[in-house]
Amino acid sequence: MSVSIVIQHREDHPHNPGWWRFSRPRHEVRDAAPRIREETRWSYGTPADAARMAAEWDAANPRG
Repeated sequence: MSVSIVIQHREDHPHNPGWWRFSRPRHEVRDAAPRIREETRWSYGTPADAARMAAEWDAANPRG
């Protein structure tokens, strides 16, 4: 059974050397839910959820 998720990965912050942030949210369909790890965060969601979360991320990160 596949699962629909919205996922973000930890990345180096491009405008703050030495800091990190979570990437822009994106939608994925996987065979199973991912493991809980410090470098990723995810939630069950649809493409519409991912689009809404990405718009919020874009507003909070205007320089990308």
